[in-house]
Amino acid sequence: MGPLFFKPGQELKTYEIYRKKASRDGRGRVSVAAQPELIDTVRGSISRASQSEQERWNQQGHPITHTIVIRGRTKADAGDEVRIGEKQYHVQGKHDPMELGFFSTLYCMERLGTTPTGTAGGETP
Repeated sequence: MGPLFFKPGQELKTYEIYRKKASRDGRGRVSVAAQPELIDTVRGSISRASQSEQERWNQQGHPITHTIVIRGRTKADAGDEVRIGEKQYHVQGKHDPMELGFFSTLYCMERLGTTPTGTAGGETP
């Protein structure tokens, strides 16, 4: 099979970003909602993280498997979930390479064996 060539914009997919909502009760205890809420919908492209990126993030104690490059700024932050179809990715970090807001890179760990409701399975090692 030869190389694949995309037209501009053809490789972009729509991703949903979810965040677990925390709240305090009358006694000051923090509780986290069982179902995360949708905070943003973005378009971007995903790729496997390079070996050097994996090593760098692994040394920091936050292993990654994929990078998602998003056009523009995003509300996503470390600890959020990115979903596309049945796949889920846990955001380990975010970077704006030029600091101009043109692109954002999300460094993610793919969550295997989970459903979008988060009721089964677990994370990869």
